[in-house]
Amino acid sequence: MIKQIKALGWVAVFIFLASGCASLKPKHLEYPVHVYEQPFDLVYLRMYETLDANNDWIPYRTDKAKGVIEFRSLKYANIFDLDKQNAYFIVKMVDRKHTSVEIDPSQSTCKDNSCFELLKSVHTVLSELPKRKEKTQGSEEEPQNKDATTPPAQ
Repeated sequence: MIKQIKALGWVAVFIFLASGCASLKPKHLEYPVHVYEQPFDLVYLRMYETLDANNDWIPYRTDKAKGVIEFRSLKYANIFDLDKQNAYFIVKMVDRKHTSVEIDPSQSTCKDNSCFELLKSVHTVLSELPKRKEKTQGSEEEPQNKDATTPPAQ
């Protein structure tokens, strides 16, 4: 009888600990998706340059064909560290003139809003890029004459 009570006690302790550990799972954050009126190649390049300029993060994996840029934090550089941080960015072509940038929360492991800060720095740089102007057939200007003494040819 005492063995059964001890066994039941251990089962109760195990269930209590297992349920407690399950609730410690990190929550997936919702990150904003930014859409820019810029071509994919330019957004991908400027985004990589902006992230690479940050001294606390290093490039880990890039795949332009898939639109993936992944950076790892230098604060937790040991690969055996359980609390290492990585930011997994996805760059998608919405159409020919628009590109979206987002963070994949299922693949990113950021602490202390570090992914938000990275996305904010990328957004600051990309939103300051000049808008692309479409050239129409009749709107091209004639080149100016470099020599002011000679009249333009007719």
